[in-house]
Amino acid sequence: MKTQIIKPTFLLGFLSAILFCFFGCSADDNRYGFTPTNPNLALAQKDFEVSKEKGELTVSFESNLPWRIESNDNWIASNLLRGDAGKHTITITYDKNLALADRVGSLTLKITDDSKEKITIKQDKASLDDTYTHYYVKENGTGDGSSWEQATTLNQALQLALNNNDIIHIAEGIHYPGTHELIPDTADKDKTFLIQANIKLIGGYPKEATVGSKPNPQAQTILSGANQSVHVLTILAQKITGLTVTLENLTITEGNGDAGASNLTVKGFSVPRDHGAGIIIMESAVTMNNCKVIKNQSGRHAAGIFATQKSTVTITHSVINENVGLNSNSNGGGIFVNNSMMQLSFTDVSFNKAGGVSGGIQTLNNSEINLTNVTVTNNQANSNAGGFYHRGNSKSVVINSYFYNNTATEGGGISTHDGAVLHLINSTLYRNESKKLYGAINNQANNTVYLYNSLLFDNPSTANNNGINPAGTLTVTQSAIQPQLFGEENVVSGSFTAQDLQTANPLQLMPSSAASPIATKGMNGTELMELRNRLGITIPIDVFTSDLNNKSREGSNTMGAYRL
Repeated sequence: MKTQIIKPTFLLGFLSAILFCFFGCSADDNRYGFTPTNPNLALAQKDFEVSKEKGELTVSFESNLPWRIESNDNWIASNLLRGDAGKHTITITYDKNLALADRVGSLTLKITDDSKEKITIKQDKASLDDTYTHYYVKENGTGDGSSWEQATTLNQALQLALNNNDIIHIAEGIHYPGTHELIPDTADKDKTFLIQANIKLIGGYPKEATVGSKPNPQAQTILSGANQSVHVLTILAQKITGLTVTLENLTITEGNGDAGASNLTVKGFSVPRDHGAGIIIMESAVTMNNCKVIKNQSGRHAAGIFATQKSTVTITHSVINENVGLNSNSNGGGIFVNNSMMQLSFTDVSFNKAGGVSGGIQTLNNSEINLTNVTVTNNQANSNAGGFYHRGNSKSVVINSYFYNNTATEGGGISTHDGAVLHLINSTLYRNESKKLYGAINNQANNTVYLYNSLLFDNPSTANNNGINPAGTLTVTQSAIQPQLFGEENVVSGSFTAQDLQTANPLQLMPSSAASPIATKGMNGTELMELRNRLGITIPIDVFTSDLNNKSREGSNTMGAYRL
């Protein structure tokens, strides 16, 4: 057998390789990794609350081993990502919160997955002011709308303001609608100011507005249809809880609705050209303050405002005047509410005309309209209801309101039809006139009218009746219907005459003296509060218990809109 001999040089190399691997691997492990024992992180503070604004904060901590930090939310970042053992202070930055809710984010500071601490940041929610864009409009603006110096036209601004809560600031002057990308091949009559989102339009800024300019409610910011647009303003903004289209300090005028029935398709809506010459509102929530809707005309219906398709409209401190329905079948000269809700407060609806019914206001198709401190005067209709035509299973509460000198063939002041319900509280009907019957209220069969603490006087008609059609259900409580006084629910308690009233100012009919039964037989403050609670009326208590002149009704038992 042959014996193999291992040379010393081979043996030496083999042993060297083994030793190199052993010591080399040990050194590498010590340099690039570790198996920590008793890791410890100590933070001075772990939880923080910050404002909505962009900012930064510092976090101080001590670690007995190397550490690293990771952000769990993309709006939070650290200036350092890792470090060695020792005491450290890091800076954490956070973005501005643009959401309408508080938010919570965090970072994880750790040595290992089993040894870590969470740093939590709670940030306040944004306000509405943080979520929108401002646009600036002047009559002949040519800029991008980003400032008063770069003002654009209203037509262009409305095509830019597509996000809810955007605000358009409009300088005084006359603004005319133009073409719109959503209305191709626009004929002159279809030019309109189109609102597509829940934005705010604020007029009244000076003609030469600059940074810091404030709106003046008396300034004239006019949106004109130039007597050719079938709608001056078209509102098609999706209803979203808590949001609304807002119009302030604007005059909407010179709309000219068609005489024939036809529709324009915009954003899937079939928009009737013969309704809403001033403003048409479809499936939207709208708030109007200090606005005028005046001198619009329609060949058919709703010369002033048409609200339809379950819209919700609130109008305060505004004027709806001199709007005219031209044809014999024109209805709703001033306001027409169809299958929608409207709240009118501290507003004047006067000198409107309709060739058909409802010179001033009309409801239809399960609508709800409430009037608080509203004057409805000098409106005319050739058929029913000079002031207010309430019909189609609609409901209404009228408080502290004054109907004067409205004229119609029947129901000079108010007419009810087709299942309507009306509550009339602290209100006055005076000198409304009918060419045939019922100068005050034509309460037709299958309708219901409740009168509380109200005054009806000198509402003449050809038939010379007492002013109310008895065909419908009528409940009269502590009210006066010439010549009778009523106590509880249709109980006649006495009478009154013209001598019991001051008539020198026809727009403020009130008792002639403190001894007048009109001043002593009505409801007192306590009774009015009980009525408010029983009917579930939600208007402010001070409004409900004051008269149309904002005089408190405390200590008074005056019927009607004005106390002595």
